[in-house]
Amino acid sequence: MVPTTFMKMESLPLTTNGKVDRQTLPAPDRKQNVCTEKRAPKHSQAEQTLMKIWAEVLKVEKVGINDNFFDLGGDSILGTLILARAAQAGVKFSPRQLFEHQTIAGLTNVTS
Repeated sequence: MVPTTFMKMESLPLTTNGKVDRQTLPAPDRKQNVCTEKRAPKHSQAEQTLMKIWAEVLKVEKVGINDNFFDLGGDSILGTLILARAAQAGVKFSPRQLFEHQTIAGLTNVTS
């Protein structure tokens, strides 16, 4: 498994036995976008629609067309929700396409 969020800390909280005290660790801020890649300008209606849907489902402020679905905290269950909302909005793609093309830019090249 790969972490989706990294936090800089001065030191880790330790228990009296010298192990990391997980209960006192701060919760990650999932509202911040974890991708630092430069955002590309909006191009098509499909891209704008998917950007809005991804932001709502993944609970991030902004999503760029080159942001990776899984880097933003996506998983198979959230992918299914995105597929359903995208289909309602007229942008159709398969779960396999989402896993193969993990960015909005990649998906809009294969969507119907």
